[in-house]
Amino acid sequence: MRQLFENGDVVELSERDALGSICIPADTPIADIDAEQLAQSVLLLEFASFADGRGFSLAKILKRTLPPSTQVVATGTIIPDQLELAWQCGFDSAIISEELWLRCGPNNWRAQL
Repeated sequence: MRQLFENGDVVELSERDALGSICIPADTPIADIDAEQLAQSVLLLEFASFADGRGFSLAKILKRTLPPSTQVVATGTIIPDQLELAWQCGFDSAIISEELWLRCGPNNWRAQL
């Protein structure tokens, strides 16, 4: 897995690096997210499909309501073309699986950073 940041940094992650964070499906209605989830320092919004943009809207809402120290991270099925929108919506970073990283091509990911 790789974690991509808006500033262009790319960090390799292990599965264990994501422990201690809360993962919320990106199609979760804001009303269904409880206060305990919002109190986490890292929230992972998991995209089930690159064609479902609800996670971008959810990130915008969460960034307005969360403490500034809370990191909102996109995970799941995201493609390189969506990174610019992710940054605009307030995502702090994106975690990309190794399979997706290779399938889309490292140069395509880096071109969007």
